[in-house]
Amino acid sequence: MRTAALSFLCFFLWNAITFAQNDLPVAWNFSTEEVGENEYNLIFTADIEDKWAVYSQFIEEGGPIPTTFYIEEGDHFEALGKIEESEENRKVTQDPVFDMELIKFYKQAVFTQRVKVTDASTPIKGYLEYMTCDDEQCLPPTEVDFNFEFKADDGKPVDWAFSHKKVGEGEYDLILTATMDKDWSIYSQYLESEDGPIPSSVNFEAGAHFEAVGKTEEAAAKPDDKKAGFDKIFEMNVVKYFNKAIFTQRVKVSDDSKPITGYLEYMACDKEQCLPPTEVDFSFALSAAAAGSTAVVPPTSGEGGKPDFLNWDFGNTETLTSCDDQKVVEEVSDTSWLTIFLLGFGGGLLALLTPCVFPMIPLTVGFFTKSSKDRSTGIRNAVIYGLSIIVIYVALGLLITSVFGADALNLLSTNALFNIFFAILFFVFALSFFGLFEITLPSSWANRTEALSDKGGLIGIFFMAFTLSLVSFSCTGPIIGTLLVETATGGGPTIFGRIPVGPLVGMLGFSTALALPFALFAAFPSWLNSLPKSGGWMSDVKVTLGFAEIAFALKFLSVADLTMGWKILPYEAFIAVWLICALGLALYFFGFIKFPVNYTMPKRTPKRMAIGVVALLLGAYFAMGFQYNDLSKTFTTPPLLSGLAPPAGHSYIYPNKCPLNLNCFKDFEEGLTYAREVQKPILLDFTGHGCVNCRKMEDQVWSQDGISSIISDEYVLISLYVDERKKLEEPYVSIFDGRLRKNVGNKWADFQREYFNRQSQPYYVLVNPNGGSDAKSLSVLNAPVAYTPDEGAYQSFLECGLDRFKTAKR
Repeated sequence: MRTAALSFLCFFLWNAITFAQNDLPVAWNFSTEEVGENEYNLIFTADIEDKWAVYSQFIEEGGPIPTTFYIEEGDHFEALGKIEESEENRKVTQDPVFDMELIKFYKQAVFTQRVKVTDASTPIKGYLEYMTCDDEQCLPPTEVDFNFEFKADDGKPVDWAFSHKKVGEGEYDLILTATMDKDWSIYSQYLESEDGPIPSSVNFEAGAHFEAVGKTEEAAAKPDDKKAGFDKIFEMNVVKYFNKAIFTQRVKVSDDSKPITGYLEYMACDKEQCLPPTEVDFSFALSAAAAGSTAVVPPTSGEGGKPDFLNWDFGNTETLTSCDDQKVVEEVSDTSWLTIFLLGFGGGLLALLTPCVFPMIPLTVGFFTKSSKDRSTGIRNAVIYGLSIIVIYVALGLLITSVFGADALNLLSTNALFNIFFAILFFVFALSFFGLFEITLPSSWANRTEALSDKGGLIGIFFMAFTLSLVSFSCTGPIIGTLLVETATGGGPTIFGRIPVGPLVGMLGFSTALALPFALFAAFPSWLNSLPKSGGWMSDVKVTLGFAEIAFALKFLSVADLTMGWKILPYEAFIAVWLICALGLALYFFGFIKFPVNYTMPKRTPKRMAIGVVALLLGAYFAMGFQYNDLSKTFTTPPLLSGLAPPAGHSYIYPNKCPLNLNCFKDFEEGLTYAREVQKPILLDFTGHGCVNCRKMEDQVWSQDGISSIISDEYVLISLYVDERKKLEEPYVSIFDGRLRKNVGNKWADFQREYFNRQSQPYYVLVNPNGGSDAKSLSVLNAPVAYTPDEGAYQSFLECGLDRFKTAKR
């Protein structure tokens, strides 16, 4: 169990790093094979790097994500049977990560779907989802788009397909595949004489951004498809390829944003004739930037090549002012630098109180004071020891900071799978705090660092600090993991507009709190006498943290539930579990229950009874969440749980589709049509299911009588959820990064970014639906605002927009 818990933590860190770098060990290629009249095989080929594996379609529940294919339905084709998978490279093995028997593919996996095509002019499109793992970790589930085109018969007996595969850092294999009609063949690149047929050749346009590594290799798809012998037509020995031939050129690329282009030349013959030499152009786009505007699925038609929903005109939003002449309110981070530092500092203080760290304080300080020549040397060594702790933990924060970007943050904060994983991780942390097992690192690591600490000097002191970090991991690991997850996915300050510094700042706060006592007690050793003695109170700290971990695990389960629309964790269940945690904590301190971390049943003391009463009061506070609210026609969320609990309307008993039971639209065009009918201004609410500050605004600001009545009576509310996972009927290609967008949340995120140059939520825009004579023309009434907890300021914002709307109507 200890190993499994550690695997979970390593799984999280490694996945985040690898996914953010977008360096995947699997390359997918797609091709078609004609097998009869209007019948084709759609062939999905995964080329897999060494030691990595892709899973079968047939995986039991509770294991990894199986390889799954989602083909868009249409009248232009009919699927014949199910998708088959190759037997070659297929292995049934006991998986060490998931501890179950699984079917894996190594090196290459081939999946085939036979179809009958009734309209060859229409491609067959869709996407596949797969998960890849090696023996130590797994990468996040990845979606790959595919697009099979069926070209009309051009009379040419050879079709060419082009793909590429990354084989190393900056190295790729460019793969050119020729598929020949029956009885037709092409010739090898290497012929014994120039007087014979035209050999196949691959010719690249020179460029400084790449260089060829070796010669172009050639091979037949099957051994029998390559034939060498005497050719009667040309009276010489030749090498021919039938059915399918594969040409591979390895290249070393210095700039993958530029495509690699060129042409190939070949000559095709059958038993009776040879066709003239033919040239075919090719272009390998190794990155999205190189692909340019050529995407798998073209954008929805609209002006300027944009999707239709990005062809509105909101006017100039940069010069807008509010009624008090304030310009547009800048984005407000969910969490400030200082708040994150203080959260980290608090985590460090908690770590100090655990059994793994607290007893080390007097031992370590005593070592420095007794082993040093004088008091000043002891203080200096203790300060270096503390600074080493800071360097170690800040380095961990810097690692996480450097690999997270805007895309990774969005995935981590809204993806159901990741949120479920984080919830499981927090449950594991809770069980560890309760004493069911310990999360420890390999003992060899601690032994090695301890040996290095004996060297003395600055290096020795540094490795003493490193040893403390390793041996205390069973207590600090869950706190660090919680801090990293919260700061990486919970918003916060960024640098360069996209790199979050939350993990870095959080680790700085954590390590400062952890290191400070060692320096202070070394400077003032008499203070050691004031320290409480180690004892059962440290187990109380761990049990309290265990209940907190369970409570916060529900936050991640709630985000997954909201974004996917499952409703398996409604508001009532969330509040009930938090209430149970508070009551469980009270029972523990009252001495009615104990956990494996306790050697004996805890004694009832005045202090413990007082803490138990506080826990009961906390439970009573959580129970207030079941109060009925006449205004919203549902429950009332306690302020401390606002943003942590799901919206009160996410309920089985009193369900509401919109915040506070307000009338709202969740599609812009539908809301706009209604606003024009009733001649009311629009409150455009960019929000998210997992947005903490959005819930705080709804629960604490919108719920005020004056504000609620203005929104309900004077505005048409359009709430656009940027993390909504509902599939779009018509996927489109984003104008921002060229990637295919498949869900509703992607659409509204691009909508906000295009018109208002903002990517954070909440964000509120007041819109006049009658912006001009053009049906696409709108106007923004005043400066938009972000998170505005000041009720008076937000009401003024609404009233300002309403006044300007009424003035414009006159």
